[in-house]
Amino acid sequence: MQDWTTDSHESLAQSLKTATKLCALEFDICTTRRQQSRHTIRNNRKPRNARTRIVVLKLVEIGRSIVLHAARAISTGAKSLMHIKRTGAVCAMLIAMCGCTTGAPPKYVSEIGIHAANYTEDYIHEFHLETKNRTNLSAGGSGIKQFSKGGTGGVECCSSIPGVGQTIKVVWQTGGYNDPESTWTTHTASTRTKGTTSDDPDTNTYLIIRFFPNDQVEAEYIAQSVKFGSLRDPRVDLLFTGQRVTRHVGE
Repeated sequence: MQDWTTDSHESLAQSLKTATKLCALEFDICTTRRQQSRHTIRNNRKPRNARTRIVVLKLVEIGRSIVLHAARAISTGAKSLMHIKRTGAVCAMLIAMCGCTTGAPPKYVSEIGIHAANYTEDYIHEFHLETKNRTNLSAGGSGIKQFSKGGTGGVECCSSIPGVGQTIKVVWQTGGYNDPESTWTTHTASTRTKGTTSDDPDTNTYLIIRFFPNDQVEAEYIAQSVKFGSLRDPRVDLLFTGQRVTRHVGE
């Protein structure tokens, strides 16, 4: 490892070039990651974290060297203040470039089942979930009946979804049951996930997507105990028990 307390400004410049290449690599990973499938993202998570540690450590070393070079310049009266300013500006640029590297990634909840509750009179042919940046999460459902006909549909398992407090986008298509796909209407709405998750092996965590009139949606995590004698979570919609009891946004 370099000793940047004694290295020349030229050595520092070379180190900055190295860090730039590392940040460029990570920046490319961040941008292309949006276009990858959920399966690929999950498989790439470990090597991505390893690269992240390398870049962060390099930036920490560079920051330390800038401070030490500045102290040397001031103590010796060297006329290199402009060089120090330029170096600091470059380092700031690198940190900005690596924003997606050094920022903590949003927490995902893995292997989640998805249920849908429809409080509208629109038949929902299918729906899927996206991140707020419109990356398809490869998660959703289909065949969601109108409220008057039960308001539920099939259950999809299993997906990785942004955790509680994260914003997701819901995209769904409505139309008559026998209508051709070319006549379906597409709707989109964003919502912030709420609810509770758990890693307890005696708990089943799943996500309920609720559809309301006027293109309003909710996404709520339910952590349901599966221990013998456990009561149904009161947050679970009564539609799932066969009772057509209406619900409103925010309830």
